[in-house]
Amino acid sequence: MNFQNLIKEFKKKGYKLTPQRRIILEILSEEKHISAEEIYERIRSSQPNVSFGTVYRNLNILLELGLIKQLDFKDGRTRFELNEGHHHHLICLNCGSAVEIQSCPFSSEVQKAAISQNFSIKSHSFKVYGYCRNCNYKKEKKGDRKGEQRN
Repeated sequence: MNFQNLIKEFKKKGYKLTPQRRIILEILSEEKHISAEEIYERIRSSQPNVSFGTVYRNLNILLELGLIKQLDFKDGRTRFELNEGHHHHLICLNCGSAVEIQSCPFSSEVQKAAISQNFSIKSHSFKVYGYCRNCNYKKEKKGDRKGEQRN
């Protein structure tokens, strides 16, 4: 969803577009997997009088409206992204980076299970935890150096 469509959706839901909300929406339309702290830091550079509480309250409003999703990558930081359809994540346990997977390997199986149990699915998420290319490379190099020191 682009920035203009996001603003339209927000207004359509009956909310006033304050300068703070506009900046938060702009940041969310530019960044994926961003934390409330990171949003706050970006806003402070242009609007130093905006509090962290303002950012947090507005993120909660956006969550309630279904315009954004809350993500937990098991790194102690809650992250947010626009609610732009169904996708999953590969998450690095070392650096916390996340890569989106657009296809869903479970769609048909989940749907079959839901139908057989008369279960109404509202959403689901699939997260794969491991190590990204950069962290694997660093681990391999570190392992090579350890091997060299022993010889």
